[in-house]
Amino acid sequence: MYSATTMPRIVRYVLNERGWTRTPNDTNNWTLKWKCGSISPSDYRNALNHQILNHFPETRALTKKGSLQYTMKLSHLKYPNLYNFTPTAFTLTEYSLPLLQKYFGNKNKIWIGKPAAWSQGRGITITRNLEDFLPSLVLKPPAETLEELPEASTGLGEDEAAAGAAASPSQELQPHFSPYMVIIQEYIQNAHLIGGYKHDMRIYVLITSLAPLRVYLYNEGLARFSTQPYSLDDLDTLRHLTNTSIHHSMFQSGKLDPAAQEVFSGTVDALLGPGDFSKRCLSSVFGYLAQGGVDARRIWREIQKVILLTVLPIAKNARPSHNQKFELLGFDIILTDDLKPHLIEVNLGPSLAIACQTDIIIKKALVEDIFNIVFSTPPNSRRFPSLHEDNGFESDIPKSSGDFELIFPFNENTYSASSRISQAIESDENYDLIMDEIDKMSPPPSCIPK
Repeated sequence: MYSATTMPRIVRYVLNERGWTRTPNDTNNWTLKWKCGSISPSDYRNALNHQILNHFPETRALTKKGSLQYTMKLSHLKYPNLYNFTPTAFTLTEYSLPLLQKYFGNKNKIWIGKPAAWSQGRGITITRNLEDFLPSLVLKPPAETLEELPEASTGLGEDEAAAGAAASPSQELQPHFSPYMVIIQEYIQNAHLIGGYKHDMRIYVLITSLAPLRVYLYNEGLARFSTQPYSLDDLDTLRHLTNTSIHHSMFQSGKLDPAAQEVFSGTVDALLGPGDFSKRCLSSVFGYLAQGGVDARRIWREIQKVILLTVLPIAKNARPSHNQKFELLGFDIILTDDLKPHLIEVNLGPSLAIACQTDIIIKKALVEDIFNIVFSTPPNSRRFPSLHEDNGFESDIPKSSGDFELIFPFNENTYSASSRISQAIESDENYDLIMDEIDKMSPPPSCIPK
């Protein structure tokens, strides 16, 4: 039986196919609770041992834009050679604007601003002038005193950098970010183009445990396109944003030129095969790259590294839970023209809405594979078996299901570092060992979009 205040139709459909029934929201007679947004602290606290929740409280440190920026900066300070995959970013307030203008007011740079609490591309501004973000500051946050000048590489001052180098980017260290703040990122100008159009990748990641850490990567996803030819001479959002909701809304309202849409569809379809509006299957992009002589396996390996390095900071301070949880995250990745992946943001409860045939193909199988893993994980496998047991790394934890592949732990060394202690990654020694392994990791043969 399942409980849901908000649940995508495709999730309800898959559960009903499996014979599950929905319980009233005011009862505690459920095995699975699914919620699209955040789960309340009382739900976490009151969940029984056999009950399963579809969120971890710790993942908010990644899915809130300001917190992700903060977590990545602290990680960059300690591991600068590894944490180099996110754009320079700031939390903008009216009081910090003069400093940002003085030290980052280079007119050759382009900035993209996103309201901290908004989604689906709403309220986004792209500009060369930082002052253009002021109208987005709906409510004045408390005044902040910035005594140190931000460094270009990290956005942190020297004193803050010294303090952060020894700190753990745990959820407890997260500062408070007002929903009215604007997160500013340096815009990636040299985006990889297909047929002259910008695209990004929506990549699905399933976490079934933080302590110990278990991460699955889905070998299919969405490629999302801007529907107007890319140009830095025109900062119109239709040329630069890949959010499907923006382009669909413009199309529905008749503001999208049908002729331009026809040119886009014809161009991209000729290169990737037919798709739906501004969406294509991620596998079609990797197939296109491979046909052009690109080492697609290397790109996928780098994307795996980005995902693991992003998740590790929240796992480091996680504690084992009395009940089972899982989390589906949507990683938004952009390739630059040198085919290096850059993390743009991490989405809590990525959209599972079905709007086209591409959605049906990808998302129904995605949900089925999620439940195949979640419901096949034995309750007592929240801890790894001892390395002294005969099965060792080959534990009873599912290594794959459908298009999901287990990407952490991915070898004996990472397994050992994660299972040597009761928590996932607690000591700096084990954490550094895992970082070394990630730095030299290579994917198993099946870990590439088909």
